[in-house]
Amino acid sequence: MGTYQSNPVYIGPVSVEATAGSSNQTFTFNPSGSGSQWSSFSFDFTATSTSTPISIVGTFSGGCCHIGLDNVSVEAKTTQSVPEPSTILGLGLLGFGAFCQRKLAQGKKSKQDN
Repeated sequence: MGTYQSNPVYIGPVSVEATAGSSNQTFTFNPSGSGSQWSSFSFDFTATSTSTPISIVGTFSGGCCHIGLDNVSVEAKTTQSVPEPSTILGLGLLGFGAFCQRKLAQGKKSKQDN
């Protein structure tokens, strides 16, 4: 986000509100000095479906007429899913069943050897 401090029509501070799904955040940039001034901001959110609306709206400009916005990007980040408790229980029961079957087979074999 940026502004041009050398022209009174364009001076800061400037603000934008970013909204994605049910998350929102306001970013304000109050530059010091003159000339073209820029600052970077980031906004993390979790999409609630395969299609999540995103908006970036200018909410305030000290000079009245300019909020610079450049290089906006959206980056997808994947997360590892956590197994459901029923999945863990099912795998545990499967392992326990295999263990019991092996012990029974070993017991039958040792009786046959005697």
